[in-house]
Amino acid sequence: MKRDDWSNKLNEYIDDVRDLRFQWGANDCLTFANTAHEAMTGEQFAADWCGGYKTAYTAKKWYADLLEKQGFATIIDAIDARLERLDVVLPPRGSIVGRVDASGVTEVALGVCIGETVAFISREGVVFLPVQDGDIFWAVD
Repeated sequence: MKRDDWSNKLNEYIDDVRDLRFQWGANDCLTFANTAHEAMTGEQFAADWCGGYKTAYTAKKWYADLLEKQGFATIIDAIDARLERLDVVLPPRGSIVGRVDASGVTEVALGVCIGETVAFISREGVVFLPVQDGDIFWAVD
């Protein structure tokens, strides 16, 4: 359940990490989305999925092993099992967002909806990109 002050907590979290650069296992897209979820609700949705890797190679292996053990074909399927998928054009503020990226380790980049933009972690820190057709949205309740 979202905290009463969830919007302020989300703003504070994004401000805190705004200038932190992407780092596997510490500040990658899954840890970013997971910690944003925690800021809003007090709970992480994927704590058991984060941090067991330090490079793109070890992250790819970590997630392949994790998905196999948990019986999921993709990270999207795994998130669907933990969060409610939203079928909307523009998701509510605070929604977890997945942007398909076939070149990525998990084939999806994860961020959080901030109005009409999505906050993603990048090599330069947090970037804000417009919501796109094909983005996947999950509710944060």
